[in-house]
Amino acid sequence: MKRILIALISIVLLTGCGDKTIDASSPENLQKSISEMANELQGDKLQSFNISIGKIMINSVIEAAGDDKKKQEIIKSKIDGKTAAEIIKIGENEKIPGEAE
Repeated sequence: MKRILIALISIVLLTGCGDKTIDASSPENLQKSISEMANELQGDKLQSFNISIGKIMINSVIEAAGDDKKKQEIIKSKIDGKTAAEIIKIGENEKIPGEAE
């Protein structure tokens, strides 16, 4: 019994120690988690994160062609559950129309 209790406590503590991730389950949660994540970043990482989020949002709007529900689905498929580092990596691969290479 004591081992089970120790194992459960360890799991709970380890779960809380990971990097923050994006919650794109609703537009409100998406905005909140992006803001919280941005508040934890500084300097070049913050700039890269903001640029990546911008590219992802612009491309999602273009892909959705005015369909707000589709836009949310595209955004969710790209960044839901991702960390700041993962979002920056995604943004590095996103190209918006007219962007110089």
